[in-house]
Amino acid sequence: MDLDRPRITLCIGETVEYRVIVNFESTQVGKAADTYALAHVKVEAYPDDKSVGTFIGSNKAGFAVQRTGANLQTPVSASFRFKAGKKAGATTLFFEGIADHKVDISQGYVSNKVNIRVIACRYKVHGKVTFPSLVTNAFTPYPKQVMVVDAEINADSEGHFSGTSALQWTARPTTGPTIQGVNCTTSQTFSSSGDVTINGEVNERGANEGKLTLMFTYTTATAVTVGLCKPGGSTSVPLSYVIDPIAVTVPVAGGKVRVRQGENQAQVSGSLSVTVTPVKG
Repeated sequence: MDLDRPRITLCIGETVEYRVIVNFESTQVGKAADTYALAHVKVEAYPDDKSVGTFIGSNKAGFAVQRTGANLQTPVSASFRFKAGKKAGATTLFFEGIADHKVDISQGYVSNKVNIRVIACRYKVHGKVTFPSLVTNAFTPYPKQVMVVDAEINADSEGHFSGTSALQWTARPTTGPTIQGVNCTTSQTFSSSGDVTINGEVNERGANEGKLTLMFTYTTATAVTVGLCKPGGSTSVPLSYVIDPIAVTVPVAGGKVRVRQGENQAQVSGSLSVTVTPVKG
């Protein structure tokens, strides 16, 4: 018994078709084996855990029954429609039948199975990190920066998540120390805010099995730091923010996590708070 390209990752609430083919192999001495699909084989399908999803048309015990070739499918097969439930989870789908054939009735019991997982296929990702002010010389500090990420990530048919978002920056004017009667206050203007690309997947094994791990990869943001000094004078310094890539792990049901976020150009680090929320519908 074969399954025709079965889907192993489904979205919550999604309906997917599984096609079962029961093959018969005819052999003759001195000739290559001839394989063809058998019609009229009664096949039963059922999930190991009905809370993850059910086959459409199944009975109270969770069994659905079809016969191969009953609807003139090409190739000869039996089709089952499985509807994922309303929550994320994992289960095994079983397919079983009895193949009796006039040429070789010893075919008997045939079966196959596939392990599937049901996931939320859309998430909202909100991240916020604050980089502290940094005194770069005796007079002029970099202003305190707040960086915000607002993105939506979507899963493909293989269960890989991806999404992008422009970074949003807010610079808080910062006043440096007064030295020899001179005091400077800095602010920043961004010429390019940079972007973040988020990629991830649900872990299938290990300590984080069943959890969603996301990798944040940033492009460089560029700004001009302007310092206004008292009693007079000004400074203008170009600056690039090169944010370190970072990975975060949350439950598939969503959640919030806080990690250390580094920046390797000005060599500062802040605390990144990430909230991941499933999108319904």
